[in-house]
Amino acid sequence: MTSGPVYELGHLIVAAIRVISHRESRPPTLGEIGTLLGLSPEFVGQVIRGLEEKNIVRTVESAFDDRFEIVEHTHLEELPREMKMPGMEQDIEDFEKRFREKQEKLENLFESDEIDGKKKEKMKNMEDELKSFKKKPIESPFFEDAEDADDTEN
Repeated sequence: MTSGPVYELGHLIVAAIRVISHRESRPPTLGEIGTLLGLSPEFVGQVIRGLEEKNIVRTVESAFDDRFEIVEHTHLEELPREMKMPGMEQDIEDFEKRFREKQEKLENLFESDEIDGKKKEKMKNMEDELKSFKKKPIESPFFEDAEDADDTEN
């Protein structure tokens, strides 16, 4: 699997850094780059880490946030033109297969009488519990015994 950023994304990130640096007269943050490009800051962060490994950009750390500057834009030409992920297709197929199996299992469960049987059993258990439930005498804070409370009601 090819790691790191691809050619077009690298150029896009570097261009965003240049535009924001020009407009704001300071290096941009991940959020600013992401906003300009319509990408999530997390995704931009992944691409920038790859660009840092290739010495294309660098992080300028401050007390409040991290900002990014271009170091050597010519290294962009060394980036792969497309991302190759040979195992990715197999992973997707495996995921889809597991998903289909779960769906079939759920469909079979709902079509079978197993759920009805479980519901009936649960209702029967609740009925039995209700029948066996014994009413506790009410404890009154005004009387010592619950029997005294019963005597005063009559």
